[in-house]
Amino acid sequence: MKQVVPPARAGAIPRERLQQQPGLAETRLTVVVAPAGRGRTSLLSGWASGPDEKRRIAWVSLDGSDDEPVRLWSYVLTALHNAGDAISAGPLQALDAAAVAPVDLALPMLLNEPAASEVAHVLVLDDHHLLTDPRIHEAVEYLVAHLPASLRIVIAARTDPPLPISRLRARGDLSELRAAQLRFPPDEAAALVSAVSGHDLDETAAAAVRERTEGWAAGLQLAALALRADPAKAQADDRHLLDHFAAEVLPGLTPSHRDLLVRAAPLERLSGPLCDPALQVTGSAQVLSDLVRADLFVAVLDDEQQWYRCHHLLRDVLAHEAATDPREILGHAAAWFTEDRRLDDAVHHLPRAGRADDAAELMLRNAETWFFAHGDAASYLRFGERLPGRAVGPLPACSPAFAAALCGDQARVNHWLDACEVRGTAETVMTGWHSFHSAVLTVRAGFGMSDAEATQTVAPALQAPELETAGDVTAHPHVPATLGGVPARDGRFDEAAALLLDVWQQRHRSSWPLWTVMALTPSPARGREIPVRTASRHHLGFLLHWPLPVSEELGLTGASTGVTSRPSGGRSDNFVVG
Repeated sequence: MKQVVPPARAGAIPRERLQQQPGLAETRLTVVVAPAGRGRTSLLSGWASGPDEKRRIAWVSLDGSDDEPVRLWSYVLTALHNAGDAISAGPLQALDAAAVAPVDLALPMLLNEPAASEVAHVLVLDDHHLLTDPRIHEAVEYLVAHLPASLRIVIAARTDPPLPISRLRARGDLSELRAAQLRFPPDEAAALVSAVSGHDLDETAAAAVRERTEGWAAGLQLAALALRADPAKAQADDRHLLDHFAAEVLPGLTPSHRDLLVRAAPLERLSGPLCDPALQVTGSAQVLSDLVRADLFVAVLDDEQQWYRCHHLLRDVLAHEAATDPREILGHAAAWFTEDRRLDDAVHHLPRAGRADDAAELMLRNAETWFFAHGDAASYLRFGERLPGRAVGPLPACSPAFAAALCGDQARVNHWLDACEVRGTAETVMTGWHSFHSAVLTVRAGFGMSDAEATQTVAPALQAPELETAGDVTAHPHVPATLGGVPARDGRFDEAAALLLDVWQQRHRSSWPLWTVMALTPSPARGREIPVRTASRHHLGFLLHWPLPVSEELGLTGASTGVTSRPSGGRSDNFVVG
């Protein structure tokens, strides 16, 4: 769904004037920038699907959950790989390289492959304005600066991307389409309204509709739907098309069409399997298919026609017509997403359903096994920040601290650990630990302080084992791991090796908690997402980075671990699995 060119909607008209203009996807970067409802996506999907476009199109439809580097570049590299055989799976696999940012390895590999091929590709990033992570913007700028002649980038957004637009423009490396150019001229406006409304308009009526909507694509669509119901509305002085839509168009729909549209308004995306349980009905897939064929407010998102959306402006109007509490719909949707193991969608819907406590519980239960395993630490942290304070007890607060550590956000690590200390008590039980306070101290020593503060980590690192082993019990493995990691971060490798030797000899690599693995992770990797599937390899790479005598003392060599050191981008602190 995210990596396919959106199909053209019924009633769409070709915009040859724009699609064939010189420069579209010919320069290094093309930007299509305009507010919502101006027809950015429709224009580009028509161009990408047109018979005259012979290049391989790699399309990525972005949403807010893609605002983290590993997740975004996974989608981008998969789309480019699927667009043809000129780009291998190698760059995608390179995203798993421990401690290496995409811009250091995966993107250079990507740039090398089309440079050696004559097959032309175009990468389209739709709704780019939803991306805010500076690391993503840095990587996109790097990609644009080093593009080979066989690869071009098109960005569609509501605002200019944070790229050196002026410099690219001055060098002739930028093509631009903006709101004024996307505005429908009289002939195209008349053709669109006629196609959607089913009525041929005379020149005067067409001009009236265009003037009222200012050539705005979504406005023309609304006007056409109003005309479908009443052709006399063509010349009416109606400045409130949305109100007219609610008063005149909705009542004319069949009951099944109207019921689904109105009751599903709280849902951002629609599908038959989702709408049936969310609305407590059957047959939603057929209704959605009928709405698309009739060009009634719903656009298909994928070639299989499984997922759909309704324009957010119309959803706002539809929501006011609903008699059902939207929280009920959102709660049913969250249950379906949970059962379908789309847990990020479930957590997104639960607070909107008034069930923040359930969202916190779902996050806590699936933190490591689903969110972090899918590289969704940034999304997890973002969800945690949106929960009301009453829903976040001492244990739920630990997991966002973990997510912040994975994202390299030291300030948020300490913020969430502070919440743990405020809300936790001596009776708070954390699975695998004998002392909750020891767990907080250990995590703070390992992730709440920078390498420059290594000396200050000694006190909490020493206090933690005292609390954890009170009563002659065995400490959680993270405690000695952190205690050994403190001198390592300060460059005292021999001392660290002595402390860690016992941990290593008693290890069972597959059963090490991810916290423990991360405690032994070198600082160059912090600040970059480390998927669970590569974390233990990352840990081994760190130990190999120690001076050779120390590695040999622990029985760690490249031959024994299968890990080899390979500098990337001139840096010696990056490791990949050999």
